[in-house]
Amino acid sequence: MDTYFDIRRFGRLMRYDLVANSRHLAFLLIAVSVGLYALLFLNFYKAFTVTYSVGEMESRVGDIASFFLLVLFVFSVYSPSLVCSRLSDKAASTAYWLLPASPLEKFLVRFLLSAFGAVGLVVCAMLMADALFMLTCLAAGLPGVTSVSLAMAGLLGDTLGAFARRELPPGPGGWWLLVVLWLTFAMSRALSLLCGVVFRRRALLLTVLLSVVVSMGYAAMGGDWVGALYWSAYGSPVSAAWLSLSLLAVTVCCYLLAYRLFCRIQIVGRKWISL
Repeated sequence: MDTYFDIRRFGRLMRYDLVANSRHLAFLLIAVSVGLYALLFLNFYKAFTVTYSVGEMESRVGDIASFFLLVLFVFSVYSPSLVCSRLSDKAASTAYWLLPASPLEKFLVRFLLSAFGAVGLVVCAMLMADALFMLTCLAAGLPGVTSVSLAMAGLLGDTLGAFARRELPPGPGGWWLLVVLWLTFAMSRALSLLCGVVFRRRALLLTVLLSVVVSMGYAAMGGDWVGALYWSAYGSPVSAAWLSLSLLAVTVCCYLLAYRLFCRIQIVGRKWISL
Protein backbone atom coordinates (compact mmCIF):
# COMPACT_ATOMS: atom_id res chain seq x y z
CA MET A 1 0.00 0.00 0.00
CA ASP A 2 1.29 3.46 -0.90
CA THR A 3 2.32 5.68 1.97
CA TYR A 4 0.86 8.88 0.57
CA PHE A 5 -2.44 10.40 1.68
CA ASP A 6 -5.55 10.04 -0.47
CA ILE A 7 -8.60 12.01 0.66
CA ARG A 8 -11.15 9.62 -0.91
CA ARG A 9 -9.52 6.57 0.61
CA PHE A 10 -9.32 8.41 3.91
CA GLY A 11 -13.06 9.15 3.77
CA ARG A 12 -13.89 5.52 3.02
CA LEU A 13 -11.73 4.37 5.90
CA MET A 14 -13.41 6.84 8.25
CA ARG A 15 -16.85 5.61 7.19
CA TYR A 16 -15.76 1.98 7.59
CA ASP A 17 -14.47 2.60 11.10
CA LEU A 18 -17.69 4.31 12.14
CA VAL A 19 -19.91 1.61 10.63
CA ALA A 20 -17.84 -1.25 12.03
CA ASN A 21 -18.06 0.20 15.53
CA SER A 22 -21.60 1.58 15.26
CA ARG A 23 -23.07 -0.80 17.83
CA HIS A 24 -20.31 -0.08 20.31
CA LEU A 25 -20.68 3.67 19.80
CA ALA A 26 -24.46 3.49 20.19
CA PHE A 27 -24.06 1.53 23.41
CA LEU A 28 -21.58 4.07 24.76
CA LEU A 29 -23.86 6.96 23.81
CA ILE A 30 -26.81 5.42 25.61
CA ALA A 31 -24.76 4.39 28.64
CA VAL A 32 -23.17 7.83 29.08
CA SER A 33 -26.54 9.55 28.56
CA VAL A 34 -28.19 7.38 31.22
CA GLY A 35 -25.33 8.02 33.62
CA LEU A 36 -25.49 11.77 33.14
CA TYR A 37 -29.28 11.73 33.43
CA ALA A 38 -28.97 9.86 36.74
CA LEU A 39 -26.46 12.45 37.92
CA LEU A 40 -28.83 15.27 37.00
CA PHE A 41 -31.76 13.55 38.71
CA LEU A 42 -29.78 12.93 41.90
CA ASN A 43 -28.65 16.56 41.93
CA PHE A 44 -32.20 17.87 41.59
CA TYR A 45 -34.26 15.13 43.23
CA LYS A 46 -35.21 17.33 46.19
CA ALA A 47 -36.73 19.84 43.79
CA PHE A 48 -39.50 17.34 43.07
CA THR A 49 -40.64 17.44 46.71
CA VAL A 50 -39.35 20.81 47.94
CA THR A 51 -40.13 24.11 46.23
CA TYR A 52 -36.88 25.84 45.37
CA SER A 53 -36.66 29.53 44.63
CA VAL A 54 -35.55 30.73 41.21
CA GLY A 55 -32.18 31.74 42.66
CA GLU A 56 -31.62 28.30 44.18
CA MET A 57 -32.49 26.57 40.93
CA GLU A 58 -30.16 28.83 38.96
CA SER A 59 -27.37 28.19 41.46
CA ARG A 60 -27.82 24.41 41.19
CA VAL A 61 -27.94 24.54 37.40
CA GLY A 62 -24.79 26.68 37.35
CA ASP A 63 -22.95 24.27 39.63
CA ILE A 64 -23.82 21.19 37.58
CA ALA A 65 -23.02 23.04 34.35
CA SER A 66 -19.57 23.95 35.72
CA PHE A 67 -19.03 20.33 36.72
CA PHE A 68 -20.05 19.07 33.28
CA LEU A 69 -17.68 21.54 31.62
CA LEU A 70 -14.85 20.38 33.86
CA VAL A 71 -15.57 16.74 33.02
CA LEU A 72 -15.68 17.56 29.32
CA PHE A 73 -12.36 19.43 29.50
CA VAL A 74 -10.61 16.64 31.41
CA PHE A 75 -11.97 14.01 29.03
CA SER A 76 -10.80 16.05 26.03
CA VAL A 77 -7.27 15.88 27.47
CA TYR A 78 -7.31 12.10 27.88
CA SER A 79 -9.50 11.06 24.94
CA PRO A 80 -6.56 10.71 22.47
CA SER A 81 -5.41 7.74 24.54
CA LEU A 82 -8.33 5.82 22.95
CA VAL A 83 -6.51 5.79 19.60
CA CYS A 84 -6.11 2.00 19.72
CA SER A 85 -9.52 1.31 21.21
CA ARG A 86 -11.05 -2.01 20.05
CA LEU A 87 -7.79 -2.98 18.35
CA SER A 88 -6.49 -4.99 21.29
CA ASP A 89 -7.54 -8.43 20.05
CA LYS A 90 -6.08 -10.46 17.24
CA ALA A 91 -9.10 -10.49 14.93
CA ALA A 92 -9.82 -6.75 15.12
CA SER A 93 -6.19 -5.75 14.77
CA THR A 94 -5.58 -8.07 11.82
CA ALA A 95 -8.74 -6.96 10.03
CA TYR A 96 -7.88 -3.30 10.50
CA TRP A 97 -4.33 -3.59 9.22
CA LEU A 98 -5.46 -5.52 6.15
CA LEU A 99 -7.66 -2.62 5.04
CA PRO A 100 -6.56 -0.94 1.76
CA ALA A 101 -5.23 2.28 3.26
CA SER A 102 -1.84 3.70 4.11
CA PRO A 103 -0.54 3.76 7.71
CA LEU A 104 -0.83 7.55 7.73
CA GLU A 105 -4.51 7.38 6.81
CA LYS A 106 -5.18 4.73 9.45
CA PHE A 107 -3.37 6.75 12.09
CA LEU A 108 -5.23 9.96 11.20
CA VAL A 109 -8.61 8.20 11.27
CA ARG A 110 -7.96 6.69 14.68
CA PHE A 111 -6.57 9.98 15.99
CA LEU A 112 -9.53 12.05 14.80
CA LEU A 113 -12.07 9.57 16.15
CA SER A 114 -10.37 9.40 19.55
CA ALA A 115 -9.34 13.03 19.95
CA PHE A 116 -12.48 14.66 18.55
CA GLY A 117 -15.07 11.97 17.86
CA ALA A 118 -15.06 10.71 21.44
CA VAL A 119 -15.49 14.25 22.75
CA GLY A 120 -18.36 14.78 20.32
CA LEU A 121 -19.99 11.59 21.58
CA VAL A 122 -19.82 12.86 25.17
CA VAL A 123 -21.30 16.21 24.09
CA CYS A 124 -24.19 14.40 22.36
CA ALA A 125 -24.71 12.31 25.50
CA MET A 126 -24.87 15.48 27.60
CA LEU A 127 -27.45 17.00 25.27
CA MET A 128 -29.56 13.83 25.34
CA ALA A 129 -29.39 13.59 29.14
CA ASP A 130 -30.31 17.27 29.47
CA ALA A 131 -33.27 16.93 27.08
CA LEU A 132 -34.53 13.84 28.90
CA PHE A 133 -34.21 15.60 32.25
CA MET A 134 -36.11 18.62 30.96
CA LEU A 135 -38.91 16.34 29.77
CA THR A 136 -38.98 14.70 33.20
CA CYS A 137 -39.27 18.09 34.88
CA LEU A 138 -42.06 19.17 32.54
CA ALA A 139 -43.94 15.91 33.13
CA ALA A 140 -43.62 16.40 36.89
CA GLY A 141 -44.75 20.03 36.65
CA LEU A 142 -41.50 21.34 38.13
CA PRO A 143 -41.22 25.10 37.48
CA GLY A 144 -38.12 27.20 37.02
CA VAL A 145 -35.85 24.53 35.55
CA THR A 146 -33.18 25.84 33.19
CA SER A 147 -31.38 23.76 30.58
CA VAL A 148 -27.96 22.66 31.79
CA SER A 149 -26.73 22.67 28.19
CA LEU A 150 -27.66 26.33 27.81
CA ALA A 151 -25.92 27.10 31.09
CA MET A 152 -22.79 25.31 29.86
CA ALA A 153 -22.91 27.27 26.62
CA GLY A 154 -23.24 30.48 28.62
CA LEU A 155 -20.26 29.66 30.82
CA LEU A 156 -18.16 28.73 27.82
CA GLY A 157 -19.24 31.88 26.00
CA ASP A 158 -18.33 34.03 29.00
CA THR A 159 -14.89 32.42 29.18
CA LEU A 160 -14.18 32.85 25.48
CA GLY A 161 -15.63 36.35 25.58
CA ALA A 162 -13.19 37.30 28.30
CA PHE A 163 -10.29 36.33 26.04
CA ALA A 164 -11.91 38.03 23.07
CA ARG A 165 -12.26 41.26 25.06
CA ARG A 166 -8.60 40.91 26.04
CA GLU A 167 -9.40 40.61 29.71
CA LEU A 168 -5.93 39.29 30.37
CA PRO A 169 -3.40 40.41 32.96
CA PRO A 170 -1.70 43.63 31.87
CA GLY A 171 1.44 43.62 29.81
CA PRO A 172 2.79 41.19 27.20
CA GLY A 173 2.96 38.51 29.89
CA GLY A 174 -0.79 38.04 29.59
CA TRP A 175 -0.53 37.07 25.95
CA TRP A 176 2.46 34.82 26.63
CA LEU A 177 0.47 33.16 29.41
CA LEU A 178 -2.37 32.47 26.97
CA VAL A 179 0.07 30.94 24.46
CA VAL A 180 1.68 28.80 27.15
CA LEU A 181 -1.70 27.54 28.37
CA TRP A 182 -2.81 26.54 24.86
CA LEU A 183 0.52 24.80 24.17
CA THR A 184 0.29 22.99 27.52
CA PHE A 185 -3.17 21.73 26.56
CA ALA A 186 -1.88 20.59 23.17
CA MET A 187 1.11 18.86 24.76
CA SER A 188 -1.15 17.08 27.26
CA ARG A 189 -3.26 15.68 24.43
CA ALA A 190 -0.13 14.62 22.54
CA LEU A 191 1.17 12.80 25.62
CA SER A 192 -2.20 11.06 25.99
CA LEU A 193 -1.98 9.97 22.36
CA LEU A 194 1.48 8.55 22.94
CA CYS A 195 0.30 6.69 26.04
CA GLY A 196 -2.58 5.27 24.04
CA VAL A 197 -0.17 3.73 21.53
CA VAL A 198 2.20 2.48 24.22
CA PHE A 199 -0.39 0.94 26.56
CA ARG A 200 -3.18 0.05 24.08
CA ARG A 201 -4.95 -2.24 26.57
CA ARG A 202 -6.98 -0.14 29.04
CA ALA A 203 -5.04 2.87 27.78
CA LEU A 204 -7.44 5.49 29.16
CA LEU A 205 -7.29 4.11 32.69
CA LEU A 206 -3.52 3.66 32.63
CA THR A 207 -2.97 7.14 31.17
CA VAL A 208 -5.07 8.74 33.91
CA LEU A 209 -3.28 6.74 36.61
CA LEU A 210 0.12 7.64 35.19
CA SER A 211 -0.71 11.35 35.11
CA VAL A 212 -2.01 11.20 38.69
CA VAL A 213 1.15 9.45 39.89
CA VAL A 214 3.42 11.92 38.09
CA SER A 215 1.46 14.92 39.40
CA MET A 216 1.49 13.60 42.96
CA GLY A 217 5.21 12.90 42.75
CA TYR A 218 5.90 16.38 41.41
CA ALA A 219 3.76 17.96 44.13
CA ALA A 220 5.48 15.86 46.80
CA MET A 221 8.82 17.33 45.69
CA GLY A 222 7.41 20.81 46.17
CA GLY A 223 6.62 21.49 42.53
CA ASP A 224 3.75 23.64 41.31
CA TRP A 225 2.62 23.18 37.68
CA VAL A 226 0.46 26.28 37.59
CA GLY A 227 2.98 28.45 39.37
CA ALA A 228 5.81 27.28 37.12
CA LEU A 229 3.85 28.06 33.97
CA TYR A 230 2.70 31.42 35.34
CA TRP A 231 6.11 32.68 36.37
CA SER A 232 7.78 31.33 33.24
CA ALA A 233 5.32 33.28 31.12
CA TYR A 234 5.71 36.44 33.22
CA GLY A 235 9.42 36.15 33.94
CA SER A 236 10.58 37.66 30.67
CA PRO A 237 9.69 37.43 26.98
CA VAL A 238 12.81 35.31 26.42
CA SER A 239 11.90 32.72 29.06
CA ALA A 240 8.30 32.66 27.81
CA ALA A 241 9.48 32.13 24.23
CA TRP A 242 11.80 29.30 25.25
CA LEU A 243 9.02 27.68 27.26
CA SER A 244 6.64 27.93 24.31
CA LEU A 245 9.20 26.43 21.93
CA SER A 246 9.90 23.62 24.40
CA LEU A 247 6.22 22.78 24.74
CA LEU A 248 5.80 22.87 20.96
CA ALA A 249 8.85 20.62 20.46
CA VAL A 250 7.57 18.06 22.98
CA THR A 251 4.15 18.09 21.31
CA VAL A 252 5.58 17.48 17.84
CA CYS A 253 7.90 14.75 19.12
CA CYS A 254 5.01 12.97 20.84
CA TYR A 255 2.95 12.99 17.64
CA LEU A 256 5.85 11.72 15.54
CA LEU A 257 6.75 9.01 18.04
CA ALA A 258 3.11 7.96 18.38
CA TYR A 259 2.86 7.66 14.60
CA ARG A 260 6.05 5.63 14.38
CA LEU A 261 4.89 3.24 17.09
CA PHE A 262 1.44 3.00 15.50
CA CYS A 263 3.00 1.96 12.19
CA ARG A 264 4.90 -0.81 13.99
CA ILE A 265 1.89 -1.98 15.96
CA GLN A 266 1.67 -5.69 16.73
CA ILE A 267 -0.94 -8.01 18.15
CA VAL A 268 -1.39 -7.24 21.81
CA GLY A 269 -0.73 -10.02 24.29
CA ARG A 270 -1.50 -10.10 27.97
CA LYS A 271 0.83 -7.32 29.00
CA TRP A 272 0.47 -3.77 30.19
CA ILE A 273 2.86 -2.07 27.77
CA SER A 274 2.85 -2.86 24.04
CA LEU A 275 5.91 -1.78 22.10
